[in-house]
Amino acid sequence: ALAELGGPVAVKILDAAVLHKTEVGGVHLGIAGPAELDAALDRLDAIGATRYLVERMAPAGVDLVLGARRDPVFGPILLLGLGGTTAEALADVAIRLAPLTPEEAAEMPAELAGHALLDGWRGGPVLDAAELGRTASMLGDLLVANPALDEIEVNPLRITHDGLVALDAVVLARRPTEDADTAHPDQ
Repeated sequence: ALAELGGPVAVKILDAAVLHKTEVGGVHLGIAGPAELDAALDRLDAIGATRYLVERMAPAGVDLVLGARRDPVFGPILLLGLGGTTAEALADVAIRLAPLTPEEAAEMPAELAGHALLDGWRGGPVLDAAELGRTASMLGDLLVANPALDEIEVNPLRITHDGLVALDAVVLARRPTEDADTAHPDQ
């Protein structure tokens, strides 16, 4: 995979039970040669990895988190915030009820305290709000249309000079004990 992809790659643990890969040492970035790849795989083996994902490094950019989840009170909601490994630390988010139109979703970034980072800060990429709106709206629609899903999170969703790139995602199914009697009417 390293030779086929060319250039530096990211190597990640591929395990549905691991929700925060970086916290367990499950992500290694900028791997450029066979010796580095072997070392990264050895470190993944040391944390119990049995499967790996090797992918081309994404271009630099600004990271967002985009998620849809079932709130026990409000039902399906959509969350957008500054993302990557600092998402929880920053807690800079905008929240809407789902479903919502692409135009409504496109307005969410303006609510973020760090919204200046999305407008080409110091030569960085500029967020295409319409593209984000379409993506966010589709994510909310997916959750609303699929009662078996509990949560979908794309983190990071990177803003690059070429557009949005999803770098990692987690999809959680509802627990079997959750049934229609306890579900929100919109679910």
